[in-house]
Amino acid sequence: PFVFDAEFHYGRVDTDVDDADRYGWLMAFRASYALDFMTPQIAFWYGSGMDDSTRDGDERLPFIGGTSSFTMFGWDDSAFATGGDGIARAAANGGGTWGMAFTLADISFVEDLTHQLQFAFSGGTNDEDIVDGSDLMGTNDWMFEITFSTKYMIYENLAAIAEFGWASLYFDEDDHSGADDNTDDAWKFGFGLQYKF
Repeated sequence: PFVFDAEFHYGRVDTDVDDADRYGWLMAFRASYALDFMTPQIAFWYGSGMDDSTRDGDERLPFIGGTSSFTMFGWDDSAFATGGDGIARAAANGGGTWGMAFTLADISFVEDLTHQLQFAFSGGTNDEDIVDGSDLMGTNDWMFEITFSTKYMIYENLAAIAEFGWASLYFDEDDHSGADDNTDDAWKFGFGLQYKF
């Protein structure tokens, strides 16, 4: 069956100082279709970004804590994620970014063994004049990632999980004075046991 998810958030923080105000929005959409041996999914998100001045505050969605689980590498949707450690950590709640992901989830040909393969592309919605000297993503910046995970249920509550990932982050040299073409790609490999009770 088809499953559709959609959400919209708006937040605002007003202070006595204009440049400390924060207001913004975030929308996300996901569609999936369950097959016998896998579930294809497509997802999209868009969050408002900062304009070219900080004097009128920050136009990203305000948040206290937590992260968004958009993808398995850059956006903290990992079985091992503890939050806040994604590549795009400054915008880990989705504010100031947009992106899309295509996922083949719950791939299974053998009992108790499942896999997930994901391709994701994201970019910034912050004005290019505001991102210099920061790790914020501007409208000319982007990130591409590919991830693959495997989960084997050893027992009903105990699983062995392995995750592999590659991500390439591009910061425009004209917008980020410290950026250059020598930025290394990011790789990850994770293995662990997960017990749920």
